[in-house]
Amino acid sequence: MACNCTTTKKYKVKKGATQTVADIIVTDVNSNPPSVRKKTIGELFGNDVHKISIAKACELKNTLDDINKKIGFAKIGAGLQAYKKYRELACKEIDKVVSPDQKCADDWAQGDLDKLKEKRKECKDKQQKFSCSTGKCYTPKSTPKKDPEVIVIQGCMDSEAVNYVEGATTPTQCEYEIDVPLLNEYVFCNKAGCLSKNPKNTLVRGDNKILIRPTGGRSPYQYIKEIKDEIYNVVSKYKNQLYPINGIGFYSDEKNDYLHDLSQALTLMIIKNKLQLEDYDNFPYKYVTIYGGGMGVPYGTASLTINDDWGDNLKNVVTDVKMFNAKANFSKLLKIASNNNLNFDLGFLENTFKKDVNWLNNNIQGNGYLVSNTGAISLLEHKEGLGMVLNEHRKPKGLVNILK
Repeated sequence: MACNCTTTKKYKVKKGATQTVADIIVTDVNSNPPSVRKKTIGELFGNDVHKISIAKACELKNTLDDINKKIGFAKIGAGLQAYKKYRELACKEIDKVVSPDQKCADDWAQGDLDKLKEKRKECKDKQQKFSCSTGKCYTPKSTPKKDPEVIVIQGCMDSEAVNYVEGATTPTQCEYEIDVPLLNEYVFCNKAGCLSKNPKNTLVRGDNKILIRPTGGRSPYQYIKEIKDEIYNVVSKYKNQLYPINGIGFYSDEKNDYLHDLSQALTLMIIKNKLQLEDYDNFPYKYVTIYGGGMGVPYGTASLTINDDWGDNLKNVVTDVKMFNAKANFSKLLKIASNNNLNFDLGFLENTFKKDVNWLNNNIQGNGYLVSNTGAISLLEHKEGLGMVLNEHRKPKGLVNILK
């Protein structure tokens, strides 16, 4: 053990009733602290006085060294062993790693942390600091700080953006990639009834990944919602809905959801063509064909008019949405679907709208087409006999099925 002390202070002692180190008594003199007077060495260590502070442990160690030097029985035999035992206890405390506060208290206030706390408060009230080495308050010298060199880094400062620049000091436009869900599938084109799909002109049912640069401090989803709500104000004015069959899609009880979905699709396609909205004099599409969820056959087509100069106003991005829902137009869609081997998804029809193939055929009568039990669309022959056979085909016990 190192057992080094910065103090040489020790207590005056005298022999006790027995010739043992434990019975040696600290005398009742002014030079000894009141807390240790008339106490034996055994009592002091028994009451853990050596653990109060390093200062106390050092005072006891110095006292033991003086006893070993001046009292004969402390130099040999049991006395020497007792001296070593007590000294080892004191040294163990002296060699402990202590906190800076405790060290300061040991150096200046004989280990009294409360006294140190009071002195520090006194210095703080004077707007000064306390020095452990001098035990006094002092005013630190202030050195003027140089202004750090400012390095300007331009970039998006939002860590959630795809173009985030770490360490940027000057904000620029942030770009986000988000998923926006749709109920239906939408194919944009420049002629009514278009069916040709590609990643550029198609929005799918479910989540669509969109890159967007919102303005005005809006979040990406808030930006989309504000545009969608304004487009909805245009779309919702049309009382004749898209699908000319009562009970499905835009003619169903959920027609308001479908109109909101169409408005959301128009919003996404506008943003898809320009990440940050500006004037839309070059929006590339005039029509949109709507596929109802998993139906496989279009609900209908809408013509679009995009405002040529809308500035930074979210209103009237789409100024007109004309729905084609007359039977003649729906017949055209059925013809296009039939020619392209598109089938009605009868399972989707059943699960979503609780309708079957019989209901479907009853509602498209007059369009010249018939839907089979597989969902295939067939041209209905005008000859009465063949027409009856084909019409029977849709029934579970129809003639064609019986013949099969």
